Order: sequence, then C-alpha cells, then structure tokens
Amino acid sequence: MHIRQGIFSVGQETWYQDADDCDKNSIHFLGTFENKDLAAYLRVIEPGIKHEEASIGRVSVLKEYRRKGLGKDLLKKAVEKCLSFYPTNGIKLSAQLYLENFYFQKGFIREILSKKIDSLILK
Repeated sequence: MHIRQGIFSVGQETWYQDADDCDKNSIHFLGTFENKDLAAYLRVIEPGIKHEEASIGRVSVLKEYRRKGLGKDLLKKAVEKCLSFYPTNGIKLSAQLYLENFYFQKGFIREILSKKIDSLILK
C-alpha cells in the first residue's frame, strides 16, 4: 500500500480511494530490486469483479527503481498468470495516457469506451 499511495495519491496527485474492495479479490505481485528492496507492485483482479475480463491495475514502480526492467518483469508475470488462471476472458488494464506506448509494446491496445474514458486491452 505504501508504494501505491506514494505514487498514485501523493506523487501524481490523484485524489481517490486507493484501497478498495477489489484488493481482497486480487492476486498481488511484489517486485524487489536485487532480491531485497520492495520496489514495484501490481494487482490482478479476477474476471467479473471490476471488468468482464481479468484486469491488471495499480502498476507501480518507485521512482528510484524505474528503467531497471522491474515494471516489464512484473507485467510479464501478471499476464502469464492471467492467461493461466483465466485463459478465455482476456485482460484489461487502465493506465495514464503517457504510458500507452509501454503497454502497446506488451501487446495492449487502447479501447475507447467514451469521450473521457479509455482502457487498454490485451489483443
């Protein structure tokens, strides 16, 4: 929670309730740097809780550990787990627009839901 709150609530000044009921229905992934410092986090929410598909969210890497491959490694493991546990549902995630290219490189494309809301879906 410390990583998520530091990045989303404080660092990006996005004032919303970070801890939600989805946490209890999630698989939580923790990333460490050199097998010691907690440096990255994401969660996978089972299908039917937030979206029809499994969803990946709260992808977070502490600033001092960015550009070291932690986000890529964690995302790869999460996608593998989703495909293993929920092979027919697809995977959806929400991300800030400036990260679209990062997720595009991992196979996600933007899905326009309305004029104000987009999501990324693995195709």
